[in-house]
Amino acid sequence: MTEYTFLSENGDNQIHCYEWAPEGQPVAILQLVHGMAEHVGRYADFAEYMAKQGVVVAGNDHIGHGKSSDSNDWGYLGPKNLWQDVVEDVQKLRKLLDKKYPGVPHFILGHSMGSFITRIFLARYGQGLKGAIVMGTAGENKAAGAGSALVSMIIRFKGERHISKLITKMAFGNYLDRIPNARTPYDWLSRDEAMVDKYMADPACGFLFTAAGYADLFEFLKSMTKEECYSHTVKDIPIFVVAGEEDPVGAYGAGPKEYYERLKEHGCDASIKLYPGMRHEILNEIGKEEVYEDMKNFVLGNL
Repeated sequence: MTEYTFLSENGDNQIHCYEWAPEGQPVAILQLVHGMAEHVGRYADFAEYMAKQGVVVAGNDHIGHGKSSDSNDWGYLGPKNLWQDVVEDVQKLRKLLDKKYPGVPHFILGHSMGSFITRIFLARYGQGLKGAIVMGTAGENKAAGAGSALVSMIIRFKGERHISKLITKMAFGNYLDRIPNARTPYDWLSRDEAMVDKYMADPACGFLFTAAGYADLFEFLKSMTKEECYSHTVKDIPIFVVAGEEDPVGAYGAGPKEYYERLKEHGCDASIKLYPGMRHEILNEIGKEEVYEDMKNFVLGNL
């Protein structure tokens, strides 16, 4: 695994990248787009597995996450309405990878908040990709507009960097509802207790978003479900929608199904698989071997 940086679209942050390269000539590139309050380093096991299949795996920590920001800035993606810099940074890494590995088929995988970013990315920059995996995504959030208004009011009175427990509770407050006798606040991530404990022990995971960070999150949610996002999504590449059936982020399968159905309505080459019993992080779940194999088969089967 190698690490390197590039200058963010915001002109300030040095965006930190991780890359796992196979031995010999790679057969494909798989670019990772990570989720909220985590970092690309968490994907090492999966990346190493894919590298053994001949696939270059690379991803960047977003602004406000991991090694792309000082820990004091975790959860702060920038001033309000600069959320698009995060999308543009994904495109910057894509260009770097395509220059480094010319002619190698390029795939993208976005998880959770990263799936929201990826959906917007596919509408803007999907041309030329060989395929996309949209993992742990959500459907239309009818409360996103009200959430944006509330966050704007909080920013006005308390500032962009204010940590609002009210917004956090609104966003995540019901995620344990279908888990009896939950052991931790993060049991909704996975049934694998060791992976949940590892997440909780990682200082670069589970931090709270600032008010401006939530403003950005609501913008992702609103933008990815606009009609223009669906109509502009690239039509000539396969899009694999995957999630756990017990994932609260996707309303227990309803969100991924909604996204899949909307893609099909717009003539996209979409497929879907929901994993019984699995929660939000299907790459860190009990039975993840099946998920790994499905990801491998999708990439290698679409070269």
